[in-house]
Amino acid sequence: MRNPLLNYRLLKSRGLEVAGVRPADAYEVLVTKGKELAFLCLEETLGASAPALFEDEDATENCLIPVRPGRRRGQIVRERAPLLRDGLPTTLHEQDLEKRLLGTFYTAKTSIEEQGVNTLFLALGTLLWREPGDKEELRRAPLLLIPVELERRAAGEGFRVQYSGEDVVPNVCLIEFLKQSFGLEVEEQAESEELVVDEYFPAMGRLISKQEGWSVDPESIALGFFSFAKFLMYRDLDPATWGSEADLLNHELLDRLLGTRLICRRAFPLR
Repeated sequence: MRNPLLNYRLLKSRGLEVAGVRPADAYEVLVTKGKELAFLCLEETLGASAPALFEDEDATENCLIPVRPGRRRGQIVRERAPLLRDGLPTTLHEQDLEKRLLGTFYTAKTSIEEQGVNTLFLALGTLLWREPGDKEELRRAPLLLIPVELERRAAGEGFRVQYSGEDVVPNVCLIEFLKQSFGLEVEEQAESEELVVDEYFPAMGRLISKQEGWSVDPESIALGFFSFAKFLMYRDLDPATWGSEADLLNHELLDRLLGTRLICRRAFPLR
């Protein structure tokens, strides 16, 4: 459950969540049209009315009914969010937004420089799920992932996000987890150019409809870090993906590196 692809949680200083934008619209602007988008702070979204709207926000701290942080703020942003052409609205004040984007930018840059892999994605839609018998903790898993890049043209300018051009993918780690742990099989998805966001979420909702306490949030968008490295290793270690062992050991490149033909003769003397 430390894997954010199965149990996503907003990090303390990196990543952020977007409110007031439909995932399908974000997909169209970023992927289909290839445009860049800025992130809008709370003041840019709500204007001068922002401070007054949240003067009594601290009053909920001692409430007997738990309130998710930013929930009321997120509802107001969704109601008053500007058109997508103005940017992606957030529930963060200007300084908090700048700090988070700066931390996100440097973490993404470090990942590429040290590992050669981009792990920054815009996650669309969320599966809300529970472990069997656990009625307390609700876990969140992203459904679709757009690989993105953060950049800014000058130090004084704000950050902008753009589609990196790599494949837009469903959460394959979640798909395998649902299959192995719950016997739920997700149909293979089409290529990113043919992906219809508004059809994927209802299909996932139908798939998990019989799971008690599970649901799909089709409106969520989050900028965060997700890595498929362990899943790819898991898949490579699955014997079902190997084919014939003899074909593997007789591979020309492996033979030059390891002398595998000798190993092959010893392992398969009758062949």
